[in-house]
Amino acid sequence: MNKKMNRICCLLIPVCILICGCVQESADLQTDTETQLSIAPNTDMTAMLSDNVGDINFDGAQYRVLTGIHSTYPVDTYSREESGDLLDDALFTRNMKIEERFNIDITETVLADIFQVNDKVANFVLADDNAYEMLMMIDRYALAAAMKGYLLGYNDLPYLDLDMPYWNQNTKKDFSIDGKLFFTYGDDNLVFFGSTTLLAFNKNMMDSYNLENPYQLVYDGKWTYDKYAEMNHAVTDDKNGDGVMNIEDQWGSVICANQFYANFWLQDGYKLIEKDENDLPYFNVPGNDDLISCMTRLAEDAKAGYWYDLHVQTDYRKKYNASHEYNAVMDIFADGKALFVTTSLVTVMDVRGMETNFGILPFPATDEKDPGYVYGSRTFGGFPYVVPVTADPQIAGAVMEAAACDSHNNVIPVLYDKVLKIKNTRDEDSERMLDMIRSNRITDLGEVYWWDNVERVYEETLRAGNTSIASKTESISRRVEQDLETAIGFFKDLSD
Repeated sequence: MNKKMNRICCLLIPVCILICGCVQESADLQTDTETQLSIAPNTDMTAMLSDNVGDINFDGAQYRVLTGIHSTYPVDTYSREESGDLLDDALFTRNMKIEERFNIDITETVLADIFQVNDKVANFVLADDNAYEMLMMIDRYALAAAMKGYLLGYNDLPYLDLDMPYWNQNTKKDFSIDGKLFFTYGDDNLVFFGSTTLLAFNKNMMDSYNLENPYQLVYDGKWTYDKYAEMNHAVTDDKNGDGVMNIEDQWGSVICANQFYANFWLQDGYKLIEKDENDLPYFNVPGNDDLISCMTRLAEDAKAGYWYDLHVQTDYRKKYNASHEYNAVMDIFADGKALFVTTSLVTVMDVRGMETNFGILPFPATDEKDPGYVYGSRTFGGFPYVVPVTADPQIAGAVMEAAACDSHNNVIPVLYDKVLKIKNTRDEDSERMLDMIRSNRITDLGEVYWWDNVERVYEETLRAGNTSIASKTESISRRVEQDLETAIGFFKDLSD
C-alpha cells in the first residue's frame, strides 16, 4: 500500500484504545475502599485540546528528525508505519496529519546509538549545514551543545505555547536557568513518558509471606522506607544454603542503581541540585542533614545485601541474556528471584507475556504522610527534542507545537492504555498507582544536566555501601560549584 493510500485509510479508521486484552485477576490483596486514594480527574491530562498554530503552508519543505537507539525506548516516533499495533498506528496517523496540515515531508534518521547524535550535531552545525530540523539528544549532552552555541532555545521558537497542558509544566520550571530554556518535554516525547521509574512487586510472594498490603499502605500514607526495608529483609533468603548470596537465591529487590537510589531522596522532597528564587541552581547536598541521612541509610542497606544490583553483581549474565540491564532485571524478577524490581514504564510495556503476577507502586518516603497523599515518581530527564541553530525556527516551532498537542489527544491515551492492559497488571489498585505516578513526576538537575559529576558519584558511592556521604560531598563540591558557575554565566549572558 502506498503512502497516499495509507494516509486515506488512517483518516477513515480511528485509533481504538479500548480493545480489551486477556487479564488475570490479581492475587488476594484486598484494600479498604473507604481509605483508597482518590485522585481527582486531571482535565489537563485527559481533555482534548487544540493548538493555536493555525494552518501554515510550508510548500513541501522537509522536516528531518535525527535520533538514535537506546535500549527499548521509543525514540523513532516520527518514522512509524501503519502496522496494526495501536501505538504504531496512532503515531503514523499523527505524523500524516501534520504532514498534510503544513504541507511538509517528515523523515527520521535513527542512528544505531543515541550517543552518536552528539558528534553529528557538532559536525553539521560547524559546517553550517541545514541537515536537520529537530534532534533527539541525551539531556546532559544537549546542555553542552547549547552552551557551545549549537542549539536554539525554546524561548526563540515561534508558535510554542509552553503553558499548554501538553507541555510538562514541572520540567518547564525545573530545566530553566535564569528564565531561559533550551528544552523541556511535550507529550510528543514518548521517552519522557516511558522513563518514569517505579517499583513492581510480586503479588504471590507478598501474599505467601503474609506481608502488609502495599497498596493499602500507599492509600493510608504509611508507605515508608522502613516498611519497604522490612519486606526486603523478610524475603531475602539463601535458597541453596551455600552461605553465598547470588543469582541462585531470593532477594528483597533486584535493581539497576540508576533506576533506584535517587527515587528515595526525591520522594522525600530533596534534590541534589536545587534552584533559588532567581531561578539559579545551587548544590543542595552540603549541610543537608536529612538528605545525607537518607543516603547513609541506603548505603547501609546496600552493604547489608538486601538487593541484587546489576551494577554490582554480575553472575546473572551466565543465566540471563537480556539485551540491556533494564530488561535483565525484569527477567530475574519474572523468575521469582525478588519481591520487588526497580523498573520504568517503558520496560513494563515490554513484559506482556510475563507469567509472574505483579503490581505497581511508587517508591516509599521516609516519613508517614496523611491518608490520600500523592506520592511522586522520579523521571530521569532522558532524551529531549532540541533544535539546531541551522534549522528554520518557523517550521520547527510549528511542528513541535502541533505534534505535542496531537500526541496529547491521540497518542498518550493509547500508550497509557497499553501500559494498563498488560497481563496480570490491570487491577484497580495498579491503575490508581499509575495515575498517581503519572500525575506527579519529579526531575533533578543533578541528573538531567550534571549527572556525570553529581548523581553518578552518589550512585557509585551508595552501591559500594560507602556511608561516608559527607566526605564524598566535600570531595566533589568544588567541581560541582564550578560546573554551576559556568552554566549560570552562560545563561545570564543570553539576551532576554
